[in-house]
Amino acid sequence: GASDELKRLIPAALLGILLGSVLFGVLSDRAVKLALGLISVAFVADRLLRRNARSTRVLGPRWAWLSGIGSGFTSTLAHAGGPPLIIYLLGRQLPRQTFVATSVFFFATINAAKLPFYIGLGLFSRETLMTSLLLLPLVPLGVWMGMRLLHRIPERPFTLISTVLLGLAGLQLLWDAARG
Repeated sequence: GASDELKRLIPAALLGILLGSVLFGVLSDRAVKLALGLISVAFVADRLLRRNARSTRVLGPRWAWLSGIGSGFTSTLAHAGGPPLIIYLLGRQLPRQTFVATSVFFFATINAAKLPFYIGLGLFSRETLMTSLLLLPLVPLGVWMGMRLLHRIPERPFTLISTVLLGLAGLQLLWDAARG
């Protein structure tokens, strides 16, 4: 379930956050977005082309380390930690409830873990904190709406929608990288 996935992903993501913090300012945001965009688009293209294949390879749990490190790293450097995690979760072929629960708890944890690094790097401003506090009351509404929507979407369309959205995110990352 989600807790098994999180036990593998979070330690790796913490390592990725540390690595991203050390390399902050060394690697360009553009290079990170370009690499991540290419990986995302390639994964989605492969997945969509093999959609009708009888055997779609399921990623083993060892991929959690690569995905966790990648997500923590890209989240720290370019606020783009979603694609490595989504690639892993889609590759695990998890039920949609486990997929969503893992994503929510994963990003809540790594975003909290990044705070000390961001504060240390001088990236956390009073304005950012005030915006966060202003939006905080909307969180329960978002959770409620998300749960209602999740229960209405069957498994196959959920996976297809997640795959297409990953592809769109990859294209957006490529676009951002191209614009400099």
